[in-house]
Amino acid sequence: MRGGDLSGIGWVLVERGTPGRVDENLLARLEKVHDGPDLALYRVPGAVPDEPNGPPAAPVVLAWVAAGSLIGASLLWRRLPVGRFAAPQREE
Repeated sequence: MRGGDLSGIGWVLVERGTPGRVDENLLARLEKVHDGPDLALYRVPGAVPDEPNGPPAAPVVLAWVAAGSLIGASLLWRRLPVGRFAAPQREE
């Protein structure tokens, strides 16, 4: 975080009472979420989207349709007329 570069960082946690210097100019650009006696938590605005991007909709919908078709066909297989046209089995 030297030089104020926060690329790829979504949160900053500052622990008070430990050695080291905190850049107050950097913290002024951040949104304070929690301020306790020992810790302060800051959110970096715009660094991480609020809602994660999910998978593309088309492949997910296609997979659900395919799975539903397979399950439906397997449940209806005995009721379909396909079994009526099968060759009769010989008894031995």
